[in-house]
Amino acid sequence: MKDASSLGEDEVRRIMLQNPFEKYERRRYMKYDRDLAYFRFEYRLWRQIDTDDIEKIRLRCHKAIRGYYHDLV
Repeated sequence: MKDASSLGEDEVRRIMLQNPFEKYERRRYMKYDRDLAYFRFEYRLWRQIDTDDIEKIRLRCHKAIRGYYHDLV
């Protein structure tokens, strides 16, 4: 993989849509709306998630992103 700072927006999007996101999309837990460039949770799943769960998801995502980019440097 290239140096993260040299990746363009389209390349970053392509990487994000690869594993593990493909697994979640196949299981219909999440979907990527290409027209709006949004990731969407399946509605019935989203209704079951409370605010504490959302905060845990955000924290885990931030931690994973920091770790990912730290490993690239």
